Amino acid sequence: MTDTTKYANISLGLDTYNKIKEQSNKLCGVKLSYAQTVTHAVNLVDECMKTGLIPTAFHKLEPSAKKFRFAGILSKFKLIINNEVPFKELTSKDRRHDDTNTQNNS
Repeated sequence: MTDTTKYANISLGLDTYNKIKEQSNKLCGVKLSYAQTVTHAVNLVDECMKTGLIPTAFHKLEPSAKKFRFAGILSKFKLIINNEVPFKELTSKDRRHDDTNTQNNS
């Protein structure tokens, strides 16, 4: 029986489940369990939110601002994936000109 002090179950839509199934083969270059895949994805999003790469007040933005900021996030991910810019450089503490900075929008 599962130790409920350490683990919990969740229900997912089939689309989300199928994405996890697909990502489990691609995320780390080896087949991961679905639980490991979700853990890696959640940790990645958490790190991106802590560093400001993904804004945490997205829900408060107007649709046009969301579209603009989402485009900025995508371009940053592409730079990181293509090793054109180090992750740390895009997540520096001085983000006054960062299109993902939402501190003035909360």
